[in-house]
Amino acid sequence: MKILYKNKVIQCLILLTFVLLLHISLGYKLRFFYVLSFTAFLLCLSARFKKSYSICIILLSIIGAIYTPIGLKYGSPNINSVISFFYTNTNETLEFIQTLSPVNLIFSFFIIVFGFLSLKVSIFIKNKPALFITFIFIITSVTWPIKSFLNNGSYDIEVKLPILRFFNDIKKHYDSVKIESEWINVELKKKDNWDPIKQEQYDNYILVIGESVRRDFMQSYGFPINNTPFLEKSPVIQFNNYISAAPSTLFSLPPSLTLTDKNTNNTELQNNIITLAKKAGLNTYWFSNQGAMIGSDSIISTIGKRADTYHFLSKGDYHNNGLTTDNDLLPDIQKALSNNNEKNKLIVVHLIGSHSQACARTQDKYDEFFQSTELSCYIQSIKNTDKLLENIVTMSNNTGKSWSLLYFSDHGLSYENKGESYAKLTHDDKFKQNFEIPLFILSSDSKEKKHITERRNGRYFMSLFSEWTGITDSKIPNHCHMISNDICDDQDTVINFQKEHIDYNSLPEDKINYSLEKES
Repeated sequence: MKILYKNKVIQCLILLTFVLLLHISLGYKLRFFYVLSFTAFLLCLSARFKKSYSICIILLSIIGAIYTPIGLKYGSPNINSVISFFYTNTNETLEFIQTLSPVNLIFSFFIIVFGFLSLKVSIFIKNKPALFITFIFIITSVTWPIKSFLNNGSYDIEVKLPILRFFNDIKKHYDSVKIESEWINVELKKKDNWDPIKQEQYDNYILVIGESVRRDFMQSYGFPINNTPFLEKSPVIQFNNYISAAPSTLFSLPPSLTLTDKNTNNTELQNNIITLAKKAGLNTYWFSNQGAMIGSDSIISTIGKRADTYHFLSKGDYHNNGLTTDNDLLPDIQKALSNNNEKNKLIVVHLIGSHSQACARTQDKYDEFFQSTELSCYIQSIKNTDKLLENIVTMSNNTGKSWSLLYFSDHGLSYENKGESYAKLTHDDKFKQNFEIPLFILSSDSKEKKHITERRNGRYFMSLFSEWTGITDSKIPNHCHMISNDICDDQDTVINFQKEHIDYNSLPEDKINYSLEKES
């Protein structure tokens, strides 16, 4: 095909640029042959089927502009992004938009601009070239069934062209999430089959689940700002090498709070910490600032609703954009601790903690500045959690009963734009620090600070929970003394966003650059 006039060359370049930007925004590996193929196909449409062409350009512009922040950061659609779509509300979407970097916004803007300019493209291509271009488009869009047959022994058309693959991947992961959601609803309706043995040690057990805290941003783990003064001075058992099961809440907490068959990786959702404690005779409480979903409850909130008493501050919302704070949970905790009609209790407290936007957690306040406003708020949110733990301990001491408190975070984060005024922490699964989290145990009879330096993994939290509470069951793995410095097997495997089991040790570091010192 020859383009003889300059204006036609410009039109082709405009459309080519649009397709190039679109391919990048969808998060797939850039292949220029696919870009040229789809550009040529659109050129065939531009003059012969103008209405279809215009609708196609408009839809692709909207999809590309919306997906750009996700595509540039997390890549092509995966099961984690689809799950996030299931469990994300308007407030959380607005918070995500507020975290976007200028690059995201500029990229989305250019997609819209070149999409608009592409609407003006209209180049007539004769019959034979048009047929040839269409044929090439089909070849590059679909891998022939014979390839699937040779590789897998079955016929399956595999979409390769990114723009078509995008819709195929969303459909595939949507079907997967839908099937898993239906499975969750069935599993959570099952009765547990615990047969526990209880050895009483404390009257009250308080489990505090933090949110999005990577331990190297805590003073207790070497961070230079004093944001954990209470934990620093307390005789805690500090786990220095604890890692989460996964890098996001929805992937990390279910395998931690429920019984999982380590051979098959099947999760027994009905056999969770709440049903275990209830079967052992403890009165159970679940207080959450993470919300209870409307319509289709998340696994975590549904586990919470198994408790004898539960309260979600943000009803219907995953979180409430700073309208509720973790301190609003204190009256519920106080009431539970003060109930003298019960002897043994398990009180689970699920915090919003340091969830992005961090400044929404701290009402835009912070004591010390570190590199950016968002990081300063994040550091302050950890300090606020430290103060919350101090308040819970004070209330526990005032009851006159014995108690033990265990605090851990669900997952870590990635440190982006280090040293810049827009530095922030975001979800990711590519670094060790996405899994490196704090875990502390503090009890009414604690006398001195101890450090657990051996690796412990959130996939075995049920074993740690059993050891901590003294509630044992033959189904809970007990091959290792978790609250000790004994070497335990199988502590290095973690789950990424693709739900694949990977080796934590193979991941690179994402350390804090202390040479980028905080400003005053």
